[in-house]
Amino acid sequence: MQGGFLCATVISMNSIYRIYTNKIVVHHSVTGQKLDKDKTMQSILNGHKASGLAYDGQNAYHWVIGHDWETSARTLATVGYHSGNWWTNFTSVGICLVGNFNEDTPTEYQKDRLGIKLGEWMEKYGIKTEGLKLHRNIVATACPGRNIDLPLLYSLVDNKVPVQIIQSEFLRIWNTIPAPGDWQYFMKRLEKKTIVNLRDMLVKMEYWHSIVYPKGVYSKDGDDKWQEEKRKVFKNV
Repeated sequence: MQGGFLCATVISMNSIYRIYTNKIVVHHSVTGQKLDKDKTMQSILNGHKASGLAYDGQNAYHWVIGHDWETSARTLATVGYHSGNWWTNFTSVGICLVGNFNEDTPTEYQKDRLGIKLGEWMEKYGIKTEGLKLHRNIVATACPGRNIDLPLLYSLVDNKVPVQIIQSEFLRIWNTIPAPGDWQYFMKRLEKKTIVNLRDMLVKMEYWHSIVYPKGVYSKDGDDKWQEEKRKVFKNV
């Protein structure tokens, strides 16, 4: 029941405490990825204070992961104004990776620590994989950047990707193709995905035929490659 915020919170002193948590929201800081810990945390806090997000003097995020460090940013049980949506703020925890992931890519340390923290919170709060969210899933924003996506989050926690995530990712990649019929460009984009078996899962779904062919990109060469890919997958099924 989402009838009001007080049913999901307890107000104590300056902070507001959650009594229900069903989501984890992932953000990026848009600060220098290799900036040291103290400067990064002060920069983030200053930004949140200036924008009114640090309502109790704490960072809006609950946890921050730098290129080779991590730290708690606010009391875990409290509400952080991190998502841009009131109900989500009152029912979620927020985690931020340091960097601008429209340009940077997460370091191995960041991916490792993110996976550990996601798994820890999922167990603590009973959150299912569907409760893993990017900031852009909540409001209209680019956060946490094009180089962090839901398949990455799923791969870090259990390497299982729901069909609907695969479908949306397929369409997102397809929509970046510069010209209709650029089959090789499309396949290269798929090969770069963090889920190693993303292409194979797409082929198994035969999504290529249902989405791509209606767009008028059929070619004999492309069809031969499609059949070859399909044979590789289905011979092991």
